[in-house]
Amino acid sequence: MNKDKLFNSSLELGLNRVRNSYKQKYDIWKTAVDYSVWVYFIIPIIGVMLYHYYNLWMGNLEWPLAINEFVVIIMSFLFVCLSQMKIYVEEGDQLVFLQRKSNLKSLFLLSYWHLIIKSLFLNGLFVILLFPLLIQYLTYTATEVMMIYCILSVVSLCTAVFNHKVYLTVKSIRLYILLACLYILIFLWMYAFYVYTINSFYIFLVQLLISLMVFLYLSYISIRDSKLSSTIFELNARYESMVLHFLLAKSAFIGAPEFVYTKKRAKKFRFLVVGKNSVFFKQNNKLNGMIEVVIKTLFRDHSWLMMYGQIIVAGVVSLWFVQGVWLKLIVLISFIAVLYQFAFVFWYRVFQHSFFELFSSVKLIGASKKGLYILMLPGTLFLSGFTGYHTYSFLGLLVSLVMGLFVMYTIIMTASNLTSRFLNKG
Repeated sequence: MNKDKLFNSSLELGLNRVRNSYKQKYDIWKTAVDYSVWVYFIIPIIGVMLYHYYNLWMGNLEWPLAINEFVVIIMSFLFVCLSQMKIYVEEGDQLVFLQRKSNLKSLFLLSYWHLIIKSLFLNGLFVILLFPLLIQYLTYTATEVMMIYCILSVVSLCTAVFNHKVYLTVKSIRLYILLACLYILIFLWMYAFYVYTINSFYIFLVQLLISLMVFLYLSYISIRDSKLSSTIFELNARYESMVLHFLLAKSAFIGAPEFVYTKKRAKKFRFLVVGKNSVFFKQNNKLNGMIEVVIKTLFRDHSWLMMYGQIIVAGVVSLWFVQGVWLKLIVLISFIAVLYQFAFVFWYRVFQHSFFELFSSVKLIGASKKGLYILMLPGTLFLSGFTGYHTYSFLGLLVSLVMGLFVMYTIIMTASNLTSRFLNKG
């Protein structure tokens, strides 16, 4: 087998792995997102986004007036910092490519080309979303928007490659020091671009050329020193987890596989409030004991705790952009219902353990009522308080808190009564 044929076969292998990766994500998406998710969440969210996007172009919205250039810098910085890359190699390649270094480099090269195409596409979407804001409200020109797209694309490539290289070669505290220095440098680089460079086309070309040279140099040394190690496979698992975790963690209840990356730690981290001997309730009985088990399980499960925070962040963002009191109330009630669904699914997941078979269904329902109150209370108070304060200042804060608690109580009691009737009939 000659060299060209070897290269073609490794190229075909890499392309096949890329296709399989996207096919796997699509299959999981179909499994996790059924018609109810489309009807109650995705379609309404898309509708609200299209409504706001249209009004951004028309200049009819008032909230963009509060956005200045520094907010755009922060948004661009955060978007660039999300850049990650994956090398499309597998553990079996350690044996296959033991004597075929050129084929292994071909897979690395393919991974970098895939990173470039993905970066150009994602940054294009990001700039398209910001386009009416930049043109209508911040008075950028179309040429300056294209300059933003170019610099974002190249800087995101540098960030992804540098992140990957650092994780492969540096360990312990030096890793975090280098990453902190990287993010500080990226922020300063983006700040200099928006404040100074964007006003001069020639300075922009110099900054773009420097960024491009950094990316090419990092890519060259990474491909030149390409070799398989356990760290690469761990980084690939972390990458897949970042892409799929938010979706899969919520789909585990309906039967989809849980793909959750767990970072290896020498010592397991625990929150101070949930230590081994922490006691939440003064009265020591079976009801409080079951509730305490579930609450501690949530605090010690990083994936579900992050999911809880993601729901709150999504609610705050939606309430911030939605206009109109009644529409805000509908969004608030919807997210309280989402919090209930989250709490119920997590509660059900914990109660599947054989330990809870020792208790009767009546006690489980009683514990569920009180436990769901406790699990939903922080998120409900935060979202309700944000809605009231953002709409009617402090007076609205008090009214919204009362209304949010009433909605939460109504949802829990209605669901518990329906469950009790179903069990009694059974």
